[in-house]
Parts: sequence; C-alpha cells; structure tokens
Amino acid sequence: MADIENYGGTFNATQSDPTGFGRIKLWHDVEETFPGGATLLPSDDCPVGTKIPGGTPVTVKDNVPGGAGTLNGATPTGLSKDDRWMGSDGCTITVVTKGQIYEKRTLATITAAQKAYLKGSIGFINA
Repeated sequence: MADIENYGGTFNATQSDPTGFGRIKLWHDVEETFPGGATLLPSDDCPVGTKIPGGTPVTVKDNVPGGAGTLNGATPTGLSKDDRWMGSDGCTITVVTKGQIYEKRTLATITAAQKAYLKGSIGFINA
C-alpha cells in the first residue's frame, strides 16, 4: 500500500489557497456571421501552429460561403469571432459581419481604414 499512497502526488497533497479562472469576453454582441465562415490553408504568412486571434480582419474571396479567406486585407468581410490555430490541414474561421467588439481586448491589429470600412456593421467599444 505504501507504493500507491502518493501516486500522482494527489492522495496526501497539502491544502492550498483556492484557485480560480475566468474568461475575457471579446464580443459584446454578435448579430450576424458570414454563412459557412472562411477557410484558411497553411502558408508562409500563416504556418502550422500560428494563432489567429479573435477580432482579426478576414476577407472571404468572392463572398463564397466557406470560401478561401485572407487575413488583414484592406476591405474585410468581417472579423474573426474567436482565436483559431492553424493546423496542417488548415483551419476554419467564423466571420462576424454584424456585432460589437471590445477593441482593447483583442490581440489583433485593426487599422483605422479597416474600422472605417466596417463602420455600420461592426461597432468598436473602447473597452
């Protein structure tokens, strides 16, 4: 029995302070998303393992549902809803086309020109 007493370090563990966790909400409101989202394939600009932060400007080629997407274009279709990681087979992105985003909470870079282009469909809350 002595061999299993401390197996995994959990059985005779000492008590410690409580821990907690929380989520930081990126979107205040999502009213509409692009049908089928966008599909991205690995590339030199976005290799396997790259994190694509929520709020990244996404352009869907030819406005085809689930079509090929590009990041950070001058005329985005919308903004990515949440964080995604590029896999070896690519990744899919939910594209928000109408909503309100807390702009200080995103790790994505959104230019003033992109904000102006999205005005009326995406609201930017300074929080």
